[in-house]
Amino acid sequence: MEFHGGPRGPRGFGGRGHGGMQKENINARVALSDALEIEYIDPSAVKFGLTEGNMLKYTDKDGVEHERIQLHRSFPFSCKDEYISVRTHDNNELGMIRNINDFSEETLALINTALELRYFAPQITEIFSIKEEFGYMYWSVKTNKGNVSFTVRNGRGNIFFVSKSTVMINDVDGNRFIISDFEKTEEKYQKTIEMYL
Repeated sequence: MEFHGGPRGPRGFGGRGHGGMQKENINARVALSDALEIEYIDPSAVKFGLTEGNMLKYTDKDGVEHERIQLHRSFPFSCKDEYISVRTHDNNELGMIRNINDFSEETLALINTALELRYFAPQITEIFSIKEEFGYMYWSVKTNKGNVSFTVRNGRGNIFFVSKSTVMINDVDGNRFIISDFEKTEEKYQKTIEMYL
């Protein structure tokens, strides 16, 4: 499977998540769990399902059904299964899931599918080339989802560390790509990328 993109980048890598996080903070996670204003969701009192259009829906503890809900990870890189915010399509929080593994297998599958779509970010396993021209970087890479060509606007903020060794790249269309172990990247490409970190 191969994807190509010019200045507009590849298609099919939709969805925006939490970008720009430089480092996850364990203490912040503890503070979050102790925050009194957070309403945690009781897995036995709510229900997740799909609308006719295959969008995620949620029935709260009072029996009120909310369609087209969104799931947001509070710590998308260090704590993927915990502290999941359940929000309406206009971004009002309905509650917080402490741990998605507290739900039934059927519900867990729905939640995981929604999270995978939202946080879809192919992992770059090999860089074929990076070319710089007229304020853009043109990447040709191999990922765990196939070969991809995409375009990144030069300048800081589009390439950044999300952990000690993991780099995230945002292309011109808002698609995201991950380099899981930056130190193993070929040296000549490391030097090019480091200019924009």
